[in-house]
Amino acid sequence: MDNKKAGTVRGYRDIEQKKFRKVMQLDEVGQYFFTIILNEDGTFDKYSFDVEGETSVRYEFFREQEKELRTLLREFRSWMKIENILLEYVEQHGGQALEKAIQGLQK
Repeated sequence: MDNKKAGTVRGYRDIEQKKFRKVMQLDEVGQYFFTIILNEDGTFDKYSFDVEGETSVRYEFFREQEKELRTLLREFRSWMKIENILLEYVEQHGGQALEKAIQGLQK
C-alpha cells in the first residue's frame, strides 16, 4: 500500500480468482495486513493475515477460527469487527505478537 498509515483500507477485485478483497494495513510501517476475502457473489470466503518483508508470509483462516482467535487474543467484545480488533491489538502489542497468535490457529 502506498499510504503508510495503520487502519488504511483498500478494496479491489481479483478477476483471476473471482474474489473481492478488503485489505487493512495494521501498522504504520506497512508490514502487517489483514484481508477479508469474499466470493464474487459477496459471500464470505476466508481471512488472510500477511507479513511483508524479506520473506513474506501469508496465514489464511476461516470464520470458524475467528472465535478461537478472539479467545487467543483475550478479546471478548463480540460487537467489534475482527479487523478493528486486530488493528487495536497490533497497536497495543505489536505485529509479531499477532503473528504468533495466528500461528496458533494453524496447528
